Amino acid sequence: MRRFWTLAVLLLVILVLAIGCGAAKKEYSAADYASNASSPSAKSDAVYDRGGTAAGSYGQEQSAAEDGNLADNRKVIKNADMSIEINDLEDKVKDIEAEVSKYGGYIGESNMGKDSSGRVWANMVLRLPAKDFEVFIAYLEDMGNVRNRRIYRDDVTMQFVDLEARLKVLKAEEESLVEILRKATKMEDILSIRRELRSLRSEIEAREGELNYLSRRVDYSTIHLNIQQPRTPESHIDATGLTGVWQQGVYAFTRSTNVLISLVRSGIVAAFAVLPLALPPAVFVLAFLYWRRKKKMDKNVS
Repeated sequence: MRRFWTLAVLLLVILVLAIGCGAAKKEYSAADYASNASSPSAKSDAVYDRGGTAAGSYGQEQSAAEDGNLADNRKVIKNADMSIEINDLEDKVKDIEAEVSKYGGYIGESNMGKDSSGRVWANMVLRLPAKDFEVFIAYLEDMGNVRNRRIYRDDVTMQFVDLEARLKVLKAEEESLVEILRKATKMEDILSIRRELRSLRSEIEAREGELNYLSRRVDYSTIHLNIQQPRTPESHIDATGLTGVWQQGVYAFTRSTNVLISLVRSGIVAAFAVLPLALPPAVFVLAFLYWRRKKKMDKNVS
């Protein structure tokens, strides 16, 4: 019995000590937290948090500013298809060529000719600085009667951004390889790095070519221009419509005769081709008719 009470008292003492330690730890934690909250390091952490928030706001503002700059610096290719009717077409074509040169542009292509009715026409491809695109369209509209007009724009801003970013990465990679090449000592490593550099340089030049091509198309707009003389009303008899009738008649007669000769030739060739196949049946039929006739004649004699 005495042993039981001794064990119980011992357990009670252990329990009290455990509860006291736990309370002490809690108090220490609270005090420690309070002291940390008032310490300079905590303040610096708070400042860091506020700085992080400010940095995030700055990043959003910077992104918005970049989007605004992207909108202001859009790369747009301007194009137009036009068809107009102009009197004195040949003189006006010269005026257009002079005006294009005046604006700092150039003629990409120029063709002139006459249709079956004798009307003169011209097709031109005009390349003009993009800033003068709308002004030149208005100039062409004032020259004559616009039959149709189509203006279309191609936004290639993202292609520019992608190509420039790709070029930046490729050039940085090229610089890294050049630095590695300077430090390389083994011939095998040197040859391998040079191969990589050649491949990289080829890709850089290809991307630069694409970027330059897009830049030229953005800087210079394109106008596909079709010009025709207006049709004149037919108020008088025009004998020129009979020009070449005799030659056309001779040509038609010759063509028909040649067709007839070709048909006769084809028939003769076909007959010779069928003859070997038709000869045995023909001999059999002739022999049968001869036998039948002879039998009939013998019957009449008897």
